[in-house]
Amino acid sequence: MGVKEYWIVDPKRKSFEIYANSEQGFKLISHAKTEGKVRSELLELEINLREVFS
Repeated sequence: MGVKEYWIVDPKRKSFEIYANSEQGFKLISHAKTEGKVRSELLELEINLREVFS
């Protein structure tokens, strides 16, 4: 089955990207930089960047 979702977190740029695996390959489903929120569809989880990078 492979990887269903992966995250790229860059503390230097304060960015967060979430990619989901689909039949066409990995697609960016959520991203934010410095502030805002990202959402994992797989985990049904919302993450506030202020909490990650504070």
